[in-house]
Order: sequence, then C-alpha cells, then structure tokens
Amino acid sequence: MSDFLNTEQLSGEFPALFTVSMLKKSRMKYSTISGPPSFNIGKKVIYYRPDVLDWISSQKTNANKSASPVQARRAGPGRPSKAVEIERRASAA
Repeated sequence: MSDFLNTEQLSGEFPALFTVSMLKKSRMKYSTISGPPSFNIGKKVIYYRPDVLDWISSQKTNANKSASPVQARRAGPGRPSKAVEIERRASAA
C-alpha cells in the first residue's frame, strides 16, 4: 500500500468517512466543510495517509471536547402555549 492516495482511493479506503463529493467540497476556497489535508502535484490532488489518520484522530478528539450536557430549555417571554392558556382560563373561571 502506498502512503499517497488520490481522492477516489481515499473515499474507497474510508467509505464511511469520505465521499468523492465531500472531499472536493472540502477543498473549495470558502467551504464550511472541513476535510483532511491535501496537496497538489500538477492537477492531481494527493492525500498523505499519515496526515489523513492524524486528521481523523483530531476530529475524534474535537468531538469529545465539544460535547456538553444538554441543558433544559428555559421558557422565555412570549406567547403562552395552548395548554398554558387553557389552564389559565380554567383557573380564572
């Protein structure tokens, strides 16, 4: 196995993580999609396997760090729900 992969080889080796379309979109200038580091040799886009594996590891680490417990949503000011309105009318009568 070579340490250098093109886009199709990378998506074939990691089908659960990458598609050819996702990899192409991640290389666009103003893309919001993050992808593994790549470089060009002429018109060919090349991915270096150790860099891809490091990128995958960093994504796993970032996912663990950014996970926070879900906070209960506090009802803010605004229109009351239908149930609250019915209860209010019942207690007023």
